[in-house]
Order: sequence, then C-alpha cells, then structure tokens
Amino acid sequence: MKHLLILVLLTRFECYSHAQHNADSLEQALINADGAGKVKVLNQLYKFYIHSKPDKALGYSKTAFELATQINDKKGIASSYNNFGVFYRNHGTLDKALDFYIKALDINTEIDNKEGIATAWNNIGTIYSMRQDFETALKYYQESYQLLDSLGLKENLEGSLINIGNVHVEMGEDLKAIQYYRDALTLFTELGKKNSFFEPITSIGNIYFRMGDYDRALGYYQQALEIETENDDKDGMAYSLAFIGSVHRQKNDLNEAHKYYTMAKSIAEELGSVPALEIIYKALAEIYYQKGDTRKAYENHVNYVEIRDIQSNLETDRRLAQLEVAYEFEKKDQEIERLTSENSLNELRMENTRVIILVGVMGGIILLGGFFIFYTLRKNRQIELD
Repeated sequence: MKHLLILVLLTRFECYSHAQHNADSLEQALINADGAGKVKVLNQLYKFYIHSKPDKALGYSKTAFELATQINDKKGIASSYNNFGVFYRNHGTLDKALDFYIKALDINTEIDNKEGIATAWNNIGTIYSMRQDFETALKYYQESYQLLDSLGLKENLEGSLINIGNVHVEMGEDLKAIQYYRDALTLFTELGKKNSFFEPITSIGNIYFRMGDYDRALGYYQQALEIETENDDKDGMAYSLAFIGSVHRQKNDLNEAHKYYTMAKSIAEELGSVPALEIIYKALAEIYYQKGDTRKAYENHVNYVEIRDIQSNLETDRRLAQLEVAYEFEKKDQEIERLTSENSLNELRMENTRVIILVGVMGGIILLGGFFIFYTLRKNRQIELD
C-alpha cells in the first residue's frame, strides 16, 4: 500500500507546477523577446511542455541552447543544460542526466548564480534518490534548501521540504519526514497557497496509514478532502475519497469503505481518470467479494482488467513516444556537443584575443614609457649643455 499511495501522489503532482503556467502568454512573449530574454522564454516553454509534449519541449530547449551559445548567455546555457538533464532523467538515463546537471552546476558556480546552484544541487539529489542512494540525495537536498533559505526564496523552499521529507520516508525515518511535511504546510500557509496542501497532508496521512494508526491517517485524508472540495479540485477529491475508503477497509468497515470508493468512482468516471479508476475498481471488486456479492465483484473486476489494459496501453504508447523522442535527442545530442565545443573554442579565441590586445597595450605603454625616459634624459642633457 505504501508504494501505491506514493505512486498516486507522483502521478498526480508531476504536472501540477506546469499547469500553473500559461502557454499562450509564453508564446506571445516569445514573439517580442530577443537575446537573453528570448533564451529565458524558450526554456520556460520547455518546462511547460516537457510532460505533455516532450518532443516539442526539447525543440524549445535546443533552440534556447543554440541562441544562448551564440550570444554567450551563460545563465541561459546552464538553464538549457538543466532542461536536458530533466529530459534524460524522465527517460531513465540517469548517468547522462547527472552529467548535464553537473554542467549546469559548474556554469552557475562560475557566474555565481546562487539560485541556479541551489536548483542544480536539488536535481543532483533527485538522481541519487532515484538510484536509491538516499544519504547522498539527502546531502544535496539539504544543501539546496539551506542556500535557498539564505536567499529568502520561500517559493522555492516548498519543493525542497517535500523532497527531504520523501527521502526520510524512504530511509524509514517517518517522524523526521512528518516534521518536514509539516514545515511545508507552514510555508504554504505563510504564502497563502492552500491549493498546495494536498501533497504534504496526504503524505503525513500515508505515514500514519503505513504505521497502522488508521484514525490519524483518516484525519489527514479528511482534511485533504475538505481542502480539495473547497478548491473544487475533483481529481483531488477522487483520490481523497479513495484514501478514506482504504482506511475504512483496513478497519474492516466494508460498508463505509464501499461508500467512499463509490463516491470516488463517480468522480473519477466523470473525469475519465484512468489511474484513479484502476485503483478504485480493484478495491471495489475485492470489497464486493468480501461481502459475498460475486456478481458485482465480477463486474468491477472486469472493469478493473479493462482499465488496467487501457493504462498499460497508455503506458506503452507513452514509452514508445519517449523512446522516439529519446532517439531524436540522441541524434541531436551530437550537435549539442558540437555547439558546446564551438562555444568553448570561441571562449578560447576570445581569451586569446584579449591576451593579444593586452600584450599590444602593454607594449604600447612600454614603448611610450621608453620614449618618455629618452625624452627626459635628452632634455636634461640639453639643460646641462646650456
């Protein structure tokens, strides 16, 4: 149940931050932007499309990288490296993702872009977390958090707090995890972001659920339901109702479990939420079987199998699409490396040019100084002769 609930949260929240942006306004901004401003908008468009249209997202970031390289916009180059890292991370190529994150870190360190450094540390932590090296992941997450906190960037701290909490969960340190989730709730309250409460509240509920403290878990799930009802977030309502149903099922209160799963099913069917329905149909099939209603158990099991196949096909299609995009990116990766090399070569040429100019200027100064000394000595000699 632990991994199921975590999977639900990951599925649900992976796209939340991206939904807050307005693609139309970014596209409009792109028309009027130029230079480093255009690079920034292109990288923002990448972030908007990376989960829904990764091929389109990749095109934006590649264009951003090319332009940033041409104008030597190092902050833009670092941002593009970060985006490439996200792309590779999403496709499970963790070594390449880490390489790009380290490149982003190196450039941000060079230009003293502290927010960029904190972002790179956080992303590097994500790679180690995915590798299940949680101690190293925690080190990077904490460094990222401390730097963001010192900069007063509260808007960025929320993700760090939840990441740290998630790592403590994986390390079996539930009480520490709860504290970080509560800190995130406090921060959301300060920022007036009540629509962000769902994740930390349900994460705390999940911990108590796993610990077998079902009454406490139920209290947090009910809070989540109240918040999502107030926000009119039907997707969140469906998941909250399913979570509440899971508690009643563990307490062997099948009638209450059935009631909440049925309400969750009604909302999920209205939304066409395939991941939620897969969970709900399976639970209802088992509940009806326990209650001795084999006909309804069979009907829900059939629904579960059908929705599971749909989910499997969607996952297969998604993976095929990702593989296609990954293949295209592999071909473009050589071009990116070429552009990177050209950028390094151009920087070397610029440095050599600066050295040549400096040598020329110093030579001119030395020549002028020599002339001045010669003139002074000659003048002094003339005075002596007079």
